Amino acid sequence: MAYLLGIEIPRFAFLIGVAVSLVMYERRHLTTGSLIVPGYLAVYALQPLVIAATIGNAIAARWLVDDLLARRVVLYGRDRLVALSITTITIQAILLAVTPTGPYLWEPSMPFLIGVGYVIPAVIAHDMGRQGTRRTLKVVLASGLVVAAPVLLVAYVFPDLHDLAPAAGDVATAIPPAWIPLAVLLGAIASWGLHHNFGWRAGGFVGAAYVAVLSTTVAQLLFIAGVALAGWFLVTKVLMTHSIVFGRRKFGTSLLVSGILAWAILALVAPPGARPPDALPMAAIALSPLFVPGLIANDMERGGALPTLAGTALAAFFVYATIAALRSIEGGLSAPWLAAAIGSSFVVFHGQLRSLAADLRTWVRPRRLRLA
Repeated sequence: MAYLLGIEIPRFAFLIGVAVSLVMYERRHLTTGSLIVPGYLAVYALQPLVIAATIGNAIAARWLVDDLLARRVVLYGRDRLVALSITTITIQAILLAVTPTGPYLWEPSMPFLIGVGYVIPAVIAHDMGRQGTRRTLKVVLASGLVVAAPVLLVAYVFPDLHDLAPAAGDVATAIPPAWIPLAVLLGAIASWGLHHNFGWRAGGFVGAAYVAVLSTTVAQLLFIAGVALAGWFLVTKVLMTHSIVFGRRKFGTSLLVSGILAWAILALVAPPGARPPDALPMAAIALSPLFVPGLIANDMERGGALPTLAGTALAAFFVYATIAALRSIEGGLSAPWLAAAIGSSFVVFHGQLRSLAADLRTWVRPRRLRLA
């Protein structure tokens, strides 16, 4: 997904957006879908069709899950959010496939009718079910506008930053962009399976998927794990011992601390204007290196550091192996990647597979008796 604004501007918007979302919650007791939503919307303030597609995706997902699927399946908590995530990821993948592209402002080719992210509409839809559609849309759009003001001011004052946008150059990722929607979908399902079967967390619903996407080198994996551990330590061992930090405050603090650490390290390793291979490949990706360590750090506080790192690594390996196996079909199915995908899926979903096998045995046994 291309940005009109330069790499550094979305990073600035992300951190400001988290702060605005926290203030909105403290003052109005209203949530903005997720703490990262205002920053994302602010980045696309100059692309109203993108924001409209995001809101449309959220409304459609809420209708499909809450009004249709919920009539047949009991959904609440994480299960409901997983169902919303799967729905919005599917809708976003369809939009990416059919949206027209063309010149827009200073970019020669931009997709017009796509949503913001894959799970952003899901968390907006989740809050629509909690606090109503109108109230959620008001607070989401208002917080996005509040963040957009300083973001657009910075973009106006520093127009040269537009040349650093990811759309302006190639970005090295371990999973090709065309496969990222499926990777995010697999990551969300794997996160659900690990939590149900092991009690492990994996950096929210998208953390493991983006770890797989960013894992082009060992250095990048160490970067993500190191920033997550540092953010977890600073929040839990320092800030939480000297101030009242819990719930959304703790989540926001984890995102802010980890995001600032990641941005500072990227600025040192890959100064503005640097391009791969002169810098870490993920330095050309605006937001993922900032929010993924924060998601993992937040889950570390909730589920423990080692279980969260293990869960994230296992889910990311499952995502990468499955995508690698599927991609190898065109040139002849890769047996090692197929074995890795099947093996990791048995580990992640062993509880669900056992239940499915038991159901099949229950269904087959009466048929055998009737045939006998």
